[in-house]
Amino acid sequence: MHAVRTFSEIGFKLFIQPPWLDKIYRTKAVRIFYEVMDFMYGFGETCIQEELKKINKGTAKNNEENVDLLTFLLTYEKLDLKEVTANVVEMLLAAVDTVSIL
Repeated sequence: MHAVRTFSEIGFKLFIQPPWLDKIYRTKAVRIFYEVMDFMYGFGETCIQEELKKINKGTAKNNEENVDLLTFLLTYEKLDLKEVTANVVEMLLAAVDTVSIL
């Protein structure tokens, strides 16, 4: 939750910062932003790896009527692993933003 809060706080600062500035000088805000994004993507990849283990063992919920969203995304043939990871991170951001007061 801390990572998402930091992402939200720093994201606005970076939104108003000119993009070319990062090419000249990497500010503290940019460094923190990348650290937070790396943490969130790492968390998303951990969730995905755990779900892939369940799928490979055959213990994941995977019937036609009742399937977990992550299992669905991983078994959907039109999405690659990079796209699934991005979706997991976005769902994480939305979930924390929904239940917390920034």
